[in-house]
Amino acid sequence: MEQDEIRNLISHHKDEISKLSQVIDELQEECRHTDIEVKNTSSGIIALRSVCKYCDKVLGYPTGDEISDVGY
Repeated sequence: MEQDEIRNLISHHKDEISKLSQVIDELQEECRHTDIEVKNTSSGIIALRSVCKYCDKVLGYPTGDEISDVGY
């Protein structure tokens, strides 16, 4: 595959990702976030956040009690 083809494909896929991210953001704005859970949002160090169970939007930081309740 030629370098220009690779660059064009990458550019195309990045555009698709951007459009899908926008759709996700719009859906998350419509969600009522009625059920929240504490999740690790990082693949590296532990980064606990309060996250909607339905749309997976990060809503903030959990309280100390919430962290204890999930076993951290």
